[in-house]
Amino acid sequence: MASRTIEDDLTRLREEFEDLRSRLQDRSDDVRDTASRSLRDGAKEFRKNYGEARDTVGQALSDVTKQSRDGLATLEHRVEERPLTSLLVAFGIGLVVGRLL
Repeated sequence: MASRTIEDDLTRLREEFEDLRSRLQDRSDDVRDTASRSLRDGAKEFRKNYGEARDTVGQALSDVTKQSRDGLATLEHRVEERPLTSLLVAFGIGLVVGRLL
């Protein structure tokens, strides 16, 4: 009788351990799936933000390039209109910078 009780207890313990192992495996799978989903979502968000930032920087660079070209064209036009005035202004700036150094 006592050995039957021990065998029953061992059988119940094995079943409980198997149930526990199964539940732990399920939880492990859930954690893995959640982490995988989070990584995919994070990577997707990163790509989206990177693309937007790249587009914004590209547009800013394009704007700066255009403004620089426009400013240079304006400067060239003014120098062509008044070469003597431009020469005197450049000479004056050179004197001031030379004094400061």
